[in-house]
Amino acid sequence: MIKNSHCIFLIICFSFLFSLSDSRLITSWDMPSEYTLDTDYLNNSSSIIDSKVKYDITSGLAFSYEHRIIDKEKFNFFLGSEIMLGKKSDVSLAFHSIYVMPTYKINDSSDILFRLGYSSLNTNDNALPDTAHMIGLGYEVNISDMWSFNFSNTFYKTNTKENSILVCPSLLEDCNEESFFNEIEYNKFSISLVYKVVKKEENSSSRRRGRNS
Repeated sequence: MIKNSHCIFLIICFSFLFSLSDSRLITSWDMPSEYTLDTDYLNNSSSIIDSKVKYDITSGLAFSYEHRIIDKEKFNFFLGSEIMLGKKSDVSLAFHSIYVMPTYKINDSSDILFRLGYSSLNTNDNALPDTAHMIGLGYEVNISDMWSFNFSNTFYKTNTKENSILVCPSLLEDCNEESFFNEIEYNKFSISLVYKVVKKEENSSSRRRGRNS
């Protein structure tokens, strides 16, 4: 399972390795949505007691940091980390992720974004899975050299977690421990405000020009 501190440590390491590259700070508003809880009692075998239930989930904030490691005219490649604030449903859910993000420039004012990553799931229900994979697609519009908006859709699918339950057929029979398997699917649409951090070398050049003028 990914620890939040491990995600942050990895991003910091890459930031030092590519210290002259651009960074991005993102604040996202995730729209109200729903998640699906799939419960399998026979581990991939059909059963009449298997269930697939959808639960509404509230909107909420998420915060991301992205660091560019490949910079081309049309193509860029970022490494990122996202911390999601807990969203309320029948339980509290928050996916914390580390991901790679290639981008493709459509024109001077817009880009297509693609995210692929790995997440840890924070929840107050121990029967739910711990980790997930995430995939996302977005569209970004620049409103200035430093600021932009993006609109994205992200899909999460967790691993399958095995749990056990004590089943007692009757007062005269012994109780047996039986397994069941939980899996979650979650899809979110987000609107994000992006702040672009200027390269260190550009900051140094600006200071030198200021002193020489």
